[in-house]
Formats: sequence, C-alpha cells, structure tokens
Amino acid sequence: MGFLVMASGKGLIPVRVMILLFFAVLHKLGIIANDRLKKIAVNLFLKGTPEAVIKEKASTYAADIELNNIYKTEYALKYPAAIIVTASFEDYVRPLFGDNLLLGAKLAYRNGLVSGLAQNAYGPKKVDLLNKHGINQVDIFYTDSFSDQAVMDISTVVYLIKNNDIKKIKG
Repeated sequence: MGFLVMASGKGLIPVRVMILLFFAVLHKLGIIANDRLKKIAVNLFLKGTPEAVIKEKASTYAADIELNNIYKTEYALKYPAAIIVTASFEDYVRPLFGDNLLLGAKLAYRNGLVSGLAQNAYGPKKVDLLNKHGINQVDIFYTDSFSDQAVMDISTVVYLIKNNDIKKIKG
C-alpha cells in the first residue's frame, strides 16, 4: 500500500485507499484472489503512470525502507547471493538486493505507461517462478507469511520471521 500511495500521481488518494481496502477485505474473506486484488490496486493507483516516474518513485521508496535485524544477521552476513522471491514489486525491491536473482511482481507497460499487472508473485506463483529458473528445491527458506506454504513445501529448512524474531519451523 505504501508504494502504491507514494507512486500514484492520481488524485483522491483517500478514496482510492478505501476502495482498495474494500477489495482487501473481499480477498481476506476468500471472495477474490490475490491476483485480482493486485490488479485492482495497480489500476487504482498506477495505471497510466510513466515508467520513468515509477522507476524514480520506486528508488525513493526503497531508500526509505528500514530492514529488520534479521536481514542484517541472516541475509547480509550468511547469504549475500540468495535468491529473492517476493510478492512486492521488483521495481522498489531491486535497490535492496543488488545483483541477486529477484523474482517478484512486475508491472506491465504499454507505450511507456503502466498498463496493468504483468506478473504476480504470491503463494504458489512463487514456486512457478522458481521452476522457470530451474529451481525445484530450496535448501533454506526465510518467510514472514504462511501464504508462502508452496515454497515451504519444496524447502528443506524453513524459518519464520516476525519483526526481529526468527523461528525455525521446518527441518
């Protein structure tokens, strides 16, 4: 939500947020899928925005992300070449992870303007993205959500991260 609001050049942001929250409730109730929710979000906030503006806003947004201690003690120290699979938009996550293989949500562009959602990376779609890169097994997986169950299923060891706490839940 933060990136959508910050990157949107459209008016009536509070109204757009309320509309999106309505659809988020429908998603939580299982009435609409995550793909549909993300498409609605892109259409409400980003559709028609020039790609250059998205890149600029994504860079600014990423600079303000404060990563938790787990990032510093696990990823940065132990696994600096890790593969990053995220439901977040690749545009603003890319600055955080440099040259790592990054698989995430992608915006679609037509004539240099956001036209919709090109790729979602939520739930089982994360496994599909890994498979497309020839990855069928994950040695160690860090997650903050049980919506990643599909990746947990193909992982040998799984750690659940909540705030600055880490708990091994598999392996």
